[in-house]
Amino acid sequence: MGEFYYGLEKARSFQQMTARRGGPHPSAETFAKLADSYDKFVHDADQYRLNPEHTPQQLEQLIRDHDDVKHRAADVALALDREN
Repeated sequence: MGEFYYGLEKARSFQQMTARRGGPHPSAETFAKLADSYDKFVHDADQYRLNPEHTPQQLEQLIRDHDDVKHRAADVALALDREN
């Protein structure tokens, strides 16, 4: 799971770096939502992996979390296109 947490750390670092640049950007806000969604997904996936007694409902929630990350990534791409 380390590579997933590493990616999350990089996303949070990028988020902080862009926040210091000043000025509100819709893509930055959208990216923050993506990072939050990815954070939830990674945490839930790790908990799922560690708990051998997981349920089908937990797997379904994990899949929904994953789908949310994909949708939010697409939202970031759209926001960036609009800014350029």
